[in-house]
Amino acid sequence: MKTESQINRIISDVMSAACPAVRFGSEATLLEHDRKRERAMRYCERFTRKMKFGVPYQSESEAITALAPVAIWFLGWAARQFAIYVIRLLWARWHAK
Repeated sequence: MKTESQINRIISDVMSAACPAVRFGSEATLLEHDRKRERAMRYCERFTRKMKFGVPYQSESEAITALAPVAIWFLGWAARQFAIYVIRLLWARWHAK
């Protein structure tokens, strides 16, 4: 079982990798970055809630199927690829020694 501190560190690592800080850019670029961070944080929250309080995902594939269903593909291939990227980062960090 992960402690709150460990979970916060995992989320911080994943957010840094998935959504590196943007300091400069147009207003549209900054808004898109904020939306991307919000989406990534939703995946992080759903993943950690399931891993901590529910029956944990048994595999990376199971997590991807649950959190990034094929239905997301209809909204956009890139959106699903981003979801899969974030989930893989979470899985790797969660199970790192």
